[in-house]
Amino acid sequence: MAMTGGTAKRVRSVHPNYGNDTRWLINLYVYYKTSQDISNNKSTVSVGMYVQVTDNEYNVLGSAYDIGAWTDYYGSYVGTTTSTFNGDIPNMYGTRWLAENKTFTVNHNSDGTATATIYWKWGVNSPWGQYEYPSGSFTITLPTIPRASSITSAAKTEIGSAVSVKWTPASSSFKYKLKFTLGSYDSGWTAYVSPSQTSAYTYTGFTIPSSVSNQLTSATSGNMTVYLATYNSSGTQIGSTASKDFTVTVPSGTKPTIGSVTATIVNTNTTINGWGVAVAGYSKVRVKATASGAGGSTISSFTISGGYSTTQNGSSLDYTGGVISTSGAISFSVTAKDSRSRTSAAQNSSDVTFYAYKVPEVTSFTAQRSSSNSSQMVVKANWTFSSIGGHNSATATLKYKKSSTSSWTTYGTIAKNTNVTLTGVNFDETSSYNFQVIVTDSLSKTAKEEAFVSTIGVLIDLRAGGKGLGIGKIAESDTMEVALDSVFIGNVYIKVGASNISLKTYIKGVMDGTY
Repeated sequence: MAMTGGTAKRVRSVHPNYGNDTRWLINLYVYYKTSQDISNNKSTVSVGMYVQVTDNEYNVLGSAYDIGAWTDYYGSYVGTTTSTFNGDIPNMYGTRWLAENKTFTVNHNSDGTATATIYWKWGVNSPWGQYEYPSGSFTITLPTIPRASSITSAAKTEIGSAVSVKWTPASSSFKYKLKFTLGSYDSGWTAYVSPSQTSAYTYTGFTIPSSVSNQLTSATSGNMTVYLATYNSSGTQIGSTASKDFTVTVPSGTKPTIGSVTATIVNTNTTINGWGVAVAGYSKVRVKATASGAGGSTISSFTISGGYSTTQNGSSLDYTGGVISTSGAISFSVTAKDSRSRTSAAQNSSDVTFYAYKVPEVTSFTAQRSSSNSSQMVVKANWTFSSIGGHNSATATLKYKKSSTSSWTTYGTIAKNTNVTLTGVNFDETSSYNFQVIVTDSLSKTAKEEAFVSTIGVLIDLRAGGKGLGIGKIAESDTMEVALDSVFIGNVYIKVGASNISLKTYIKGVMDGTY
């Protein structure tokens, strides 16, 4: 049976040249067809050769036309130079096959392409004493054999989720292996994946492990590479390994965490330090915290809010802030930021109670001569101070001096808000005295107040020598001293230069700079 389903190529036309009649032709045809071995990247080429006797170049004779017997004198062949055959056809008419189904194998290139050269030779000894032994070759392009698949897409994936990788298998008999890499992470090759199809295929058999985040310590996303290797049914790899990058993201919940936050009172004042409390305007706080990264990240900084507001770089926090001036319960909230710039949830310290503090204040202070003995003095002082939770205390020290002198004499301490008669001291009736109370607390902060006590009261007293006048008191200097409340009915003038200026005008002039 003649070969079918291929391609015939006319390679030679011969004129018998019998009786000078050239209308007859003997046409030589080479016939070929191909089949593929996809798994092994090979093609088999089947070739044959036949002749047709025609009365022109197109029509085959319907009746015998005897051209005489011929024999293969010159090693006729078709396909390769080593494929020979013997010719033994007594006469020619119509179509006569000289050779059929001579086969040879062609290995394709790695990309599945290939060409094949078909060689032919025909040796004829015709009855006219005419020798024909033409030969030649021609090259055909073989159909491309499907080879290694390329990756169509690899979807962006969050670490901890399955990757979606798509490709179109070139053959239903092919099988595949995949692997995934990012940085130093290498998943290794998967087991064989056998889609058994030539339509688009989606693979979701690989879940990115959480350890991959260790490759992205300073970023929230990065490029992972998926590799696809194609194998034939016997397990031999076909072509080159395909690859494609895709984005992997670190889950949003992968954040640093605060381990602990402590707030410790710091006092440079030794007294307050001994009390072990925090005092507004004196105390500082030392804030310490630890934190842990997540998924391979490291801690880069801490932010404090609340009692302090600051950001400190580093993998741990040990911060002493400035003196805090407000009182009450003060807390310190700390967050940590990691190398991915992700922030932890806030962690609060225990509250630190700051006691309010202000310096002592003398709220009232009086001094007067005793109603029963004008040589004795009676003083009374009241004051306030900050107790600081009962740790602080205050004492009041009384001092006195004659108004005419500059040095003070310490009497001693006096009780709070109590009339105290000063004993052991004789206060001259003819002299005025200044009294001073100084309140001092445990922090050595003081408040003072002064009081004045005049001489004993008289209506008018003339000082010896006639130059001093006392009104309502004993005259103590060569001036007019008034110790009585006064009411002036007429105008009061101040002498300025040669002019008498009313007191009202003088005071106004002092205020606006005229005097």
